[in-house]
Amino acid sequence: MRKIVSLLIVIVILLCCAPVYSDASLIIDSLVVDESGAVEVIGHATEWNENIQITCLAMTADASSSETITGDKILYIDQITVGNNGVFLIEFIVNERFSKESAVLRIGSDTGAEPASVNFNVPKLPPTIEAVANNSVKYGCDVYRLDSSNLTSENVIDSIVTGGNTIYYKLGDKWYDLLNEKATTSAYLVPDNAMSDTAVKELPVRYYYVKGVRVNLAGATEVE
Repeated sequence: MRKIVSLLIVIVILLCCAPVYSDASLIIDSLVVDESGAVEVIGHATEWNENIQITCLAMTADASSSETITGDKILYIDQITVGNNGVFLIEFIVNERFSKESAVLRIGSDTGAEPASVNFNVPKLPPTIEAVANNSVKYGCDVYRLDSSNLTSENVIDSIVTGGNTIYYKLGDKWYDLLNEKATTSAYLVPDNAMSDTAVKELPVRYYYVKGVRVNLAGATEVE
């Protein structure tokens, strides 16, 4: 709570009161929100010094136009250090209570650089098994994106012990049962062999592992 209060004070100063120099600005180059609620923002400062701090605040759209920002309207708040090339990376996971919210990300610094903001939409959270990314694999009750650092033998064993000895793979927005007796080569991965939408919805689900984090999965059969 103290961190939130102190950062809010900093944000008021940086985003509202800091002097602005016409030759300095913060640029948001891209903002991507994936199906799990993971947000990745890449940007740069047109002028910078070593180790300058960027203050980041993501809030609901209605809060962005309010004079008072309360904690229940904040999706993310933190400070990061700009790289030695002026580039910065912001990454965070949106809590599922902000499902389908319209939101705003604002950034500022104490260098006099002009603050920047961008609007974005939060997907439906928690994600369902139908919403997970292609090239994901489901062991037992858990789904892993192939780029997840949590795709380890220890986690996979726990997924299978908890959810059963099953392996499914998503490709081209279709799910395939890799333990099917016909699944001997990649030739099996054609739409005619895909699971039905009804069967997919009935699969037991628990977690969805994306990059370095884990989020809940929603479904007809949720495993605790």
